[in-house]
Amino acid sequence: MKSISPIMKRLKDNKWPIKIQPEDKWNRKDDELIGQKRFLVLDPDGYLLRFAQRIIEKKA
Repeated sequence: MKSISPIMKRLKDNKWPIKIQPEDKWNRKDDELIGQKRFLVLDPDGYLLRFAQRIIEKKA
């Protein structure tokens, strides 16, 4: 996904409960760090949905 901003805006406009606010997380892959901006939302059936966008890759 290129940007989570439009999804986040629409959820906030509709007063949808966000379980985890957008945050930057880093995961290691070999000698690189891969960054993601992501958040979690609970759907009406009780499933947690994670939306994420890649933000950057850099050497560890």
